[in-house]
Amino acid sequence: MRFHLPPLAWISSVSGMAIRLRRFSVSLVLAWMGLAPSASEADTDPLLLPELRNKTEIKRKPVTFDIGAFKFSPLLEVSEAYNDNIFANNLLRKGSFVTQIHAGGELSLQRRLNRYSLTYALQSTQFQSSPTDDYVDNYVGFNSFTVFDSRKRLEFNLNYLDSHYFRGYFFDRGLLSVPMKPQPDTYNRYEAVANFRYGGENARGNLELKTSYDDYTFTDNFFSTDYQDRTAYNITPGFYVKVAPKTRLLAQVENTLNTYKNEPWYKYEYLKERYLAGVNFDYTDYLRGLVRGGYLQQSFFSKDIKSLTGFTWDVNVLWFPVSYSRLEVGASRDIRPLIGNAFAGVSERYHIGWLHDWSPRLNTKLFAGTENVTYQNLIVGGSPFSRVDNYDIYGVDINYSARKWLGFSLSYTRRDLTSTTNVLNFNQDVLMFYVTLNPRIADDIKAPWSTWY
Repeated sequence: MRFHLPPLAWISSVSGMAIRLRRFSVSLVLAWMGLAPSASEADTDPLLLPELRNKTEIKRKPVTFDIGAFKFSPLLEVSEAYNDNIFANNLLRKGSFVTQIHAGGELSLQRRLNRYSLTYALQSTQFQSSPTDDYVDNYVGFNSFTVFDSRKRLEFNLNYLDSHYFRGYFFDRGLLSVPMKPQPDTYNRYEAVANFRYGGENARGNLELKTSYDDYTFTDNFFSTDYQDRTAYNITPGFYVKVAPKTRLLAQVENTLNTYKNEPWYKYEYLKERYLAGVNFDYTDYLRGLVRGGYLQQSFFSKDIKSLTGFTWDVNVLWFPVSYSRLEVGASRDIRPLIGNAFAGVSERYHIGWLHDWSPRLNTKLFAGTENVTYQNLIVGGSPFSRVDNYDIYGVDINYSARKWLGFSLSYTRRDLTSTTNVLNFNQDVLMFYVTLNPRIADDIKAPWSTWY
């Protein structure tokens, strides 16, 4: 199991923050998804995105303990890493050994196709060379998957996160940059996500409705974080039509309303709409994919800020050449506004990953990704603004299962950011060794931390 720092703005703008704590390979795919069901749910619902439907040859059951009708799955992971640029800033380069502890567990109840779970997890991080950045994050989440009958099913997530952003990190926050501060920015995040589907598994047509509420409230550094207090509301209706036994055409309209809590930031509130059409295919057990494309429109409520339009698309394909090996390929284009201002970035990103089980105990993962972001000023009559960021990431994970309840892993990750604003350029190497008790539950537990080293 691999905890990670999301690449430059690689967290999806679609609603939902239930990102699985999986190895870095899988998380690169899931970072674009808003709902991440358990393995049992994925096996029973053909409408779930194919990248969320796990192969049993690679994914195995965790260690659980029966408590009456419930099952409890504990989690404990201890890692030691060396990060040669903890602030992701070449001008302020500082290296440090980093000790991280993840602990918690999941209490779940299974009733036929219905599943309910309550999760708690903490993340303790200590920097040997920078104690100011030590912090403990806490997460509590409730997830339910309910099948009402053969036509109706609902997934619901309710999450609370007490977390922080590491000092210096801006590229996964929707910001142009972040000044170095005496202490990290801390915040509370509250989120509710519902996904309702209507239609039988073998029906020609299916309807889907996704809704979410996502709230950020910062708890320190108020002079520089008050503009980041915000709430986003999302509603996404969708329609699926089966054109072949394992192929469905789809149409979706993603609507996201972003609001701010403090003045004078109200003028930057906006409505973002993505009109999408595509295909969801699952031709065999060894080839699955999702391809969507369409038109995007973003409208600010202030007449002084220009609306933004353009094309948007995303592609995710999983190929299993053999049952114990998986190749992941993904790409996307989107337009993302920045927080608390009238700038927006046009993003194109690509990634590839290869996960291979060399034996029942040993697997490896190679991964690489790149993203290009071009920013522009949307103020009517405003001065021209041109900035381009290029972000690259690659690495390798080696994972060994000594026992069902014990795993050892070694990973190396390289990140590079090259910007036309040269002071933002950085490169970072992270070498990590970690030990996980009950590593399989670490693949399942949903705990959407804001940042990873």
